[in-house]
Amino acid sequence: MSPQAISADKWKTGIQIKVDDENAARSEAHVEKHFQRQFNEIFHKGFLSKSLEQEEKDSPTVYTVNSVNKIRQIPLRLSMKFQVDMDGRSVEREDFEVLKSSDYVHERIAVELDRFARPTNTIEIAMAMLELGDSDTLRLIDSKTNSVNLQYLADLAKLEVNGPQIRTTFLGPIYSQANWALLQRLLAPALKSRIEGSADVGQDSFIWLAPSDPYWCKSNRLQISLSDFFHKASTKEKKLYSPTVYLPVSGQSDYRAANQWRQELDLHNNEVHGLTEGFLGGNVEVLHLEGSLVVVVYHMALHDTFPVTVPIGFISTDKETVSSIGRKTKAYLQGSAGFESPNDCGLIVRFGRGDRA
Repeated sequence: MSPQAISADKWKTGIQIKVDDENAARSEAHVEKHFQRQFNEIFHKGFLSKSLEQEEKDSPTVYTVNSVNKIRQIPLRLSMKFQVDMDGRSVEREDFEVLKSSDYVHERIAVELDRFARPTNTIEIAMAMLELGDSDTLRLIDSKTNSVNLQYLADLAKLEVNGPQIRTTFLGPIYSQANWALLQRLLAPALKSRIEGSADVGQDSFIWLAPSDPYWCKSNRLQISLSDFFHKASTKEKKLYSPTVYLPVSGQSDYRAANQWRQELDLHNNEVHGLTEGFLGGNVEVLHLEGSLVVVVYHMALHDTFPVTVPIGFISTDKETVSSIGRKTKAYLQGSAGFESPNDCGLIVRFGRGDRA
């Protein structure tokens, strides 16, 4: 997993690391101190004026810095990978190459991760797997250590490669580079068949149902995958499917969550809906292309052993599996949380306008 510590300009798809007020207030003094100490390094990196670089054959010498004036504050985006070893234990996080010292940032990250932490949900995950009839992924949960059995995952991968190849298990977010490439490879035959076929498949739904996981959208890879999801819905000659993304909200009046989603993602106005939280406990993500393919991702919270949620899931082209999970998903989408409270809360961009159709 690779949540982004800080994003550029609009703080999108990332976790904002808060700087102590005292440090922020004394930013000019900090910059002046570091500039004085690191002048030669700054010079060699080409951050000074061209005239100074051209006039000085040798490295210039600076004795004092009169003053530093703060013009604006620019956020720095730091990418971080969360990894596990073969025993399912969290691997120590690496330092950031762009920083002289990463200690302070790691401390602040730990504070934010603790704030985002969710209770361990292995029992809820196991119940969701049973409801979906997914016994294969269920075996990956080690109830004794409350972690993922990566050795069984490796063994399962070998069985799947040598089997009929209708199911592939994976670890990590579906929108990670490797997993998204895997999905595209397995999706390609279905899209090719739709392109070459004479049937009108444009109205076939391709839904992406997001989980109630605070880490789900904390990577810039998500935006890339969402764009790909919408872009491949049609060619110049033919519409291949109707894409819809469902984002979790508490209900039709959850304007705060809707506004947060609008700020977080570059939304396609007519293809992104709010969905009342609760599908399989909010722990399961589903991508379902009608009649062709299904992706199921379980978002496991293992707070005692891992700092962020651990996504683990599978992609299946088995017709029965696709149909069964599709029925369960659509039943929830078409259901309601109460009188005049449909689970499908309508377009995110229309929240608060009195028209969510």
